[in-house]
Amino acid sequence: MLVYTLFFFSTDHSFIRFTSQNIQKSVVSVIGITVDMLLDGTVDGADSLHALFAAADERMYENKKAR
Repeated sequence: MLVYTLFFFSTDHSFIRFTSQNIQKSVVSVIGITVDMLLDGTVDGADSLHALFAAADERMYENKKAR
């Protein structure tokens, strides 16, 4: 996605020449891509963390029930 963004906003699709406005657009896109990747990783981590806590709660419930 990053490579396509640089290709799309570069002058004559050269990857190295940009107008000042296209540099700004590229920077905003890179920030957006980075934030999206971070949030996606956080959500995936939250799902696995939720599963871990659910398993721990279940074990605690079973231990209390066995007493």
